Amino acid sequence: MPAGRARSLAFCLASFLLAAPAGAGEAGDTILILDASGSMWGSLGGETKIEAARRATHDILATWPPEMRIGLMSYGHRRKADCADIEMLAPVAPLDAAALGKAVDGLTPKGKTPISDALTMAAAQLKAQEGRANIILVSDGIETCKGDPCAVAESLKANDIGLTAHVIGFDIGDAKTRAQLQCIAQKTGGEYFDAKDADGLKDALGKATGAARGEEVEGDAPEEDAETGNLRLTFALAEGLDPIVTQQAIAEFGWKVEPAAGGDTREYFSSVVGAFLEPGDYAVSVEFGNAKAETRVSVPAKGQAEANLILDAGFVTAAARPVVAEEGADGAGQFYWRVSTAAAPDETLNYSFDSRPRFILPAGDYVLKVTRDDLANAEQPLRVEPGDTLQPMVDLKAGLIVLEAEGASLVTAESADRLTSIPVSGPVVKRAANAGSYRISAWFGDGDPVVSDIAVEAGKTVTVTMKPR
Repeated sequence: MPAGRARSLAFCLASFLLAAPAGAGEAGDTILILDASGSMWGSLGGETKIEAARRATHDILATWPPEMRIGLMSYGHRRKADCADIEMLAPVAPLDAAALGKAVDGLTPKGKTPISDALTMAAAQLKAQEGRANIILVSDGIETCKGDPCAVAESLKANDIGLTAHVIGFDIGDAKTRAQLQCIAQKTGGEYFDAKDADGLKDALGKATGAARGEEVEGDAPEEDAETGNLRLTFALAEGLDPIVTQQAIAEFGWKVEPAAGGDTREYFSSVVGAFLEPGDYAVSVEFGNAKAETRVSVPAKGQAEANLILDAGFVTAAARPVVAEEGADGAGQFYWRVSTAAAPDETLNYSFDSRPRFILPAGDYVLKVTRDDLANAEQPLRVEPGDTLQPMVDLKAGLIVLEAEGASLVTAESADRLTSIPVSGPVVKRAANAGSYRISAWFGDGDPVVSDIAVEAGKTVTVTMKPR
């Protein structure tokens, strides 16, 4: 929002708060605002940023000072491209860690980053007067709803609202974004913390909690304004969504910038590019997973050109339904995932060996296939729309083989359509398997194997004990 509108809104809010009855707020009341915009599906050290944020939040709730009341707010978690998508998930109240944790676990990043309006709504909830009232904001990106969070923060403080905002920049890879978040803390007398990964977020949340409690905590010093060049490039999953901004240099994305008149092509592997180039026209392309976008830009002799490329793609984070409840944490878990287009289902477009893989796919129709432990297979159709954050759960409809064959040099499982070797790494081996008939053969040395014929039923466990003769 424009600075004038922000100041007017803050002034009205201040008048409301100052007229509130005494005792409406208590010192130390805190609202935790968690960013759940679409960019929180970004990858961070083998997990998504929203997964890292959930874990860190659970950890901090477990040690939250019992004398401090807490509320929970989030934005961008219900609708795409909706700047009004801000929700007070839990009002300010004595700590209920279980309820807050459940609310955090239910966040599904989808939309925009309306920081300015979130700050204003949180201030209204706190009804700050005498003593301390705090906001702890965790954000991985810049305001994307035409607001000015820095101006809002300044107005709230200037109108004598006793509010302090402590801000955590989570995986911030852009100087412009960091400067905006630092300004919120600075204008309200709070502290700013950088969190580069999940452990850093947990540490920053702990420091921010201490600062909200009134402890002497030193935040991260503001960085000098960095020159960002005469060309700034960002990309987004879909029109109207936040750019994907991260400081992680990962193989999922890469830029190419080529002079239109010919010459050397420059490559970049950061999500936000700040380049110094000779004035002229350039062909720009970005690849993110299996998605790609391209455009042409003109770099001026003075000033800066900006381009935000639209991928028209979606995030797909897949999982396979557990075989049986008894499987446990030490159960079978060797996965092979494949994605094919619906038009060419036998051709692999992308693959992963992770238990919960993430794919970035252009909008379209696909077939998602998974093999688990070589014996369980399943597939399902998948449709991706621009900006989607899908979490398909593939049902293997399989059972579990619990094999006891300690000392065997070789074990195989043979069905009507395949023969699979089962490595024996301990006294008990667990393998998921599609429903059907299997012949289990175990060799304990020279001579014929020990053989057992079994039937596997979906959702059930069958135990096979193999011993030498």
